[in-house]
Order: sequence, then C-alpha cells, then structure tokens
Amino acid sequence: MSEVIAEIRKVSKIYKNGDTETIALAPSTLSFKTHELTIILGPSGSGKTTLLSLLGCVIYPSEGQVVINGEDVTNVSQKKLASIRLNNIGFVFQGFNLIEPLTALENVMSPLILKGISGKKASEMSKKALTQVEMEDRKNHLPKMLSGGQKQRVAIARALVTDPPILLCDEPTASIDSKNAHKIMLELKELSLLGKAVLIVTHDTRLCKYADRIIYLSEGKTSETPFKENEYEL
Repeated sequence: MSEVIAEIRKVSKIYKNGDTETIALAPSTLSFKTHELTIILGPSGSGKTTLLSLLGCVIYPSEGQVVINGEDVTNVSQKKLASIRLNNIGFVFQGFNLIEPLTALENVMSPLILKGISGKKASEMSKKALTQVEMEDRKNHLPKMLSGGQKQRVAIARALVTDPPILLCDEPTASIDSKNAHKIMLELKELSLLGKAVLIVTHDTRLCKYADRIIYLSEGKTSETPFKENEYEL
C-alpha cells in the first residue's frame, strides 16, 4: 500500500541580497508517496533544486511546513536535520559524488559508518546493496576505474544501503550515455515498485515515460498541468 512519506505545505523559499528578493520557490503544497516515481521537470533556474533541497532537509523554508515521514522538520536544529537525512533520505547526484580514494565498497559503506554501524556489518550490508545494482564484482574498484554508468550505480547503492523510504535524485542521468541512462531509470523504477518514494529532478522530457507522476516547475511555480514542452529543454 502506498503512503504519504514527504510533504510540503504552503512552502516557499525566498533568497535576500540586500534589498533584492529572489523567489526560488513560490508557495507550494505537494505530497509524495511510497511506491511512486515522480519526475520534477523544469529548465535551469526554475526551482527544481530548491524543491529537492527542501525535501532533502538541506535548507529551511522561508514559509510553510516540511513534513518527512510524519515528522514536521520545519524548525528543527541542524543536528536533528542531519539525523533525519541519514535515516530517511538517500541522495543520488548528477556528478556521482563518490570519494575518489575509496573503493566502491568503501563508498557505499560510508553512510553506515556515520550511523555507527560496525565495519564488518557495514561491509556485509554494502555488498548486498552493490549486488542489488549488479556492481558486487566491482566492489574493490576505485571510482577512476569505473564508467559513468557504473559510478552512478555505486551512488545508487550508497543511497540505498541505509534502506531510506525516500530517494532523491538530482539529474541522475545527465552525466551518462543514453544506454546507461535507460538502465539507471529502470533500476530507479524498480525501486519505486519495491516501495521507495523516488523523486527525480531533471530538465530531460525523455525521462517522463518512466514516471508515475510529473510535477512541472517554471519560475518557482509548481503545477501538475504541463506547460509548453519546449520550456523544459535546454
């Protein structure tokens, strides 16, 4: 059964620079469910990353409430936010964000070590996560020895290893070729079918075919009614 796992309620984000205000996100109310893959579509500067950062407990809203897994996180401390991120949210980035001196296995282990899990247990859990994305045979490879698609699958394993209910992906296919992009999207779709709430920020309309739901962003405003398709292309 699907359930609401993340919400924003009348949330806005405004950045101030002297007397100048920039509205990164206009007041918006959205909810996201488990067993659902959501595409957040929009051009550069439309507010996509701001929305993802709010849902990822990376930044605070200017107004409104952010609720993660039933908990209002709008005004909690930075330390508490870090704990919420660690236990509820997995991040997959365009640039992979792997730590270069560490092997694939060690990269996947890193969030478990932060949670205080022993090295032996963390290793076992990380091997299972790598197996899930068909990268167990590359566990001892450094990032420089992996292709772009392989790096992204390691990054997905790292995001999954703590078993978070929410997976936030920022342009996860932008740095890889179309063949590997298709594989990554199929893997993300499978994760949503298994019960994750998968949110993917992109400007690429070709990813829409994988979505259960599409949210459009333009100049900080959200809508589930599409604008002209060419607004979302670079």
